[in-house]
Amino acid sequence: MTEGGPERREYPRYRASADVEVRIEAAPNVPGLLGRIYHCGTSDVSLRGVCLVIDEAIPAGTDLVLLIKLRQLPNRFRHTGRVVWCRPTGEKTADGEDIHHAGIEFNMSTDPRFAEWRAELLKLYEDLNP
Repeated sequence: MTEGGPERREYPRYRASADVEVRIEAAPNVPGLLGRIYHCGTSDVSLRGVCLVIDEAIPAGTDLVLLIKLRQLPNRFRHTGRVVWCRPTGEKTADGEDIHHAGIEFNMSTDPRFAEWRAELLKLYEDLNP
């Protein structure tokens, strides 16, 4: 269940840590974000997206390129995606910055390695649920 009601996800989420490099490709109404690069992590991953843990709010509708390295697996993946939502966690960084969760949905139609991503997530799921 989510705060607003029953979970409606088509694909399961995996509680997995990943190191992510995020590059802003398009930020409607916030041109100062264009081209910015962030280094962050994840709270979970799924076949169609990730939940980033990031120290800056990124507006919904922002287009991104993500380089994702799941800590449990050897490969690194490049995805394009869009911010669906972003909200503060209530926690702060050591520097006093607000930490945010940002829900990212992948643009799977432009991902040539989608089958490999799927296989890696299935392997991760098997490893986490023996």
